[in-house]
Amino acid sequence: MRAGLLVGCLVTLAFLVARPFGFVPTALAQPPTEKILFIGNSFTFVGYRGTDGLSGAPAIFLVLAHARGHNPAVAMATAGAATLRTHCTNGSNAMTALGSQRWDDVVLQGQSQEATDGASSEGFLYYGDRLSRAIRNRNPSARVMAYETWAFAPGDTVYPAGYRNPDAMLIQIRSHYEALCRLDHATIVRVGEAFRTSELGFGDIPLIGSDFRHPTTAGAYLAALMFYRTIYHEDPRGLPTVEGVSPADATALQAVAASVAR
Repeated sequence: MRAGLLVGCLVTLAFLVARPFGFVPTALAQPPTEKILFIGNSFTFVGYRGTDGLSGAPAIFLVLAHARGHNPAVAMATAGAATLRTHCTNGSNAMTALGSQRWDDVVLQGQSQEATDGASSEGFLYYGDRLSRAIRNRNPSARVMAYETWAFAPGDTVYPAGYRNPDAMLIQIRSHYEALCRLDHATIVRVGEAFRTSELGFGDIPLIGSDFRHPTTAGAYLAALMFYRTIYHEDPRGLPTVEGVSPADATALQAVAASVAR
């Protein structure tokens, strides 16, 4: 993970054109092909320092999209440790963002343990549904995307009291995100599954940092590959790498992203 990257509570609302929140079409060289909003917490914004106010997986996703000729307008509404309930609060950055634009794609990422049996799964579904309704009230054709996160790494304090092991935690995360997708006809982005696939096949590529939870640059890159594949329905193999991920590791992670079932 890059040193000094966004410690503590971060709230970001930034478009790819380095403007304050609010879409300004004239600021773009060409009209955007789509408008994409990422709602989440540090699992979204940690791992890579981009430009124009973007960071983490969204910043890398923008690099990948531009490499293949796409021109999305990308924004983030994020806060450290935020849950879906946090984002549902009146006046939150997420609700402000949702009310201001007709988004084409909105990614929802909850706090990891919020989406497990150890937390209130009903609350996860309830607030995920509220956000989905807010998205589609503004644009009925918008795609809601559920960002399935990964299990904490072995050695984290949640094991074994909270979960038997990382596989057990991932099973619960997957189950709750799939339930949210069924409830709201959302599309799942299987980042957690991609992390596990990479760990089994390329265990020498560190995806999770020394805190056992947050993504490294390689982890953020893999997440971005999964967003790219899910949003554009294109093979991620052959996409460029970014600073902090070697060409060999990028090739391996692209193969992982291409292999994970949707």
